[in-house]
Amino acid sequence: MQIFVRGAAELIPLDLEKEDSVQDIREYIAEEYDVDMDELVLSYNGTPMNDEQTVEQLGFVSGATLDATVKLFGGKVHGSLARAEDMDVTFINRSRHVGQSYISSVFTTLWAFFTVIPFVYRIRPKLILINGPGTCIPIVIASLLLSILFLIRRPKIVFVESICRVQSLSLTGKILQYLPVNILVQWPQLTERYPKTQYIGRLV
Repeated sequence: MQIFVRGAAELIPLDLEKEDSVQDIREYIAEEYDVDMDELVLSYNGTPMNDEQTVEQLGFVSGATLDATVKLFGGKVHGSLARAEDMDVTFINRSRHVGQSYISSVFTTLWAFFTVIPFVYRIRPKLILINGPGTCIPIVIASLLLSILFLIRRPKIVFVESICRVQSLSLTGKILQYLPVNILVQWPQLTERYPKTQYIGRLV
């Protein structure tokens, strides 16, 4: 199995064995590529790996977005995506890049929103299943707007909060709680602070 890790300024390919723990991986990369362990994130699409089971269950894990992942694999996808009988991969603009200021992200989010409208209208989703990245917000708003205008039927929207959010929702989750979205969390205490959320246990 191969895992791709965003280190200092590049994606690092690393061959792994299933018995390698996350801690082993972090220590190896930190030493081999001179990366601060506190800043090292092993993740897929921004959602951190949480335990050793993730390494076993996923065909690959990437510290980049799906865009970079697909390019790294020569336009191919692996894991559960590769087993899908009918699948389309569509690239959309990111709402906010890592390190980007919140003020400037308003404009990039608006741009992402306008560019995603034709996509949502074309596929007319019945279910939108989303997780942490802010890029999902333009998709949600576009689908709700198009349904208000009676151009599409309102889809069921489900947001799964990251297991890393123990005491509070992510910024994406905080925004979506004001919209008709089902918010699922992986820690029971979040339901006390955010009544709209629903506890579903651990997914990882």
